[in-house]
Amino acid sequence: MALSLSQCLVSIGLLCDIAGVFLLFRFGLPSRSPQVGHLLLETSKEEDAAIEAGRRRFERMARLALTLLVFGFGLQLVGALIR
Repeated sequence: MALSLSQCLVSIGLLCDIAGVFLLFRFGLPSRSPQVGHLLLETSKEEDAAIEAGRRRFERMARLALTLLVFGFGLQLVGALIR
């Protein structure tokens, strides 16, 4: 049993949505506000670099999650429209 193009698009879109929701649940929404505030901790340059790298990774993954959601919904819409 072969899937039609519309069924394939809807299925791929659904998989993208599931992956996007999983990532969004794990990493949260990307923040719009800059990281402002002062925390009085004495850290080394290596620790500061590791903290900043972790923050950038969370930001990238959150943006990827939203991109997957929008892309998945778009594929589902196109799949539904070409039926």
